[in-house]
Amino acid sequence: MAAKSGEVFGRIRPPRVPVVSDQPDEASSERWRSLMTAAQVGDATAYRRLLCEVAPWLRAVYARRLQPCLTEDAVQDALLAIHEKRHTYDPALPFGPWLAAIAYYRRTRWLPGYLHRQTIKEHHA
Repeated sequence: MAAKSGEVFGRIRPPRVPVVSDQPDEASSERWRSLMTAAQVGDATAYRRLLCEVAPWLRAVYARRLQPCLTEDAVQDALLAIHEKRHTYDPALPFGPWLAAIAYYRRTRWLPGYLHRQTIKEHHA
């Protein structure tokens, strides 16, 4: 029996995830740098726009590496980390590597096994 369209060997084909680099492109990085610089001096509109623009990039990066049920939680965790660490960003430096570092280190918290290890540590504490 031939597989139906949209199926691979009788199983439903997973949705395609857009290919996104682990580093934001140069134009996005520069735009986000400007927004973060404005946000650091109190521009709430620029900060809101920054978070709204960064979220889809984070979502695409995490969708490639995490289980679908964890992706949105990881995105929210990364956005919170950006908020908590925004004072550490140096506007003289590119924004992309700073963001990518936060995304990478926050992603490790959501990899398989991490949550289980944390639960065990908390249980035995």
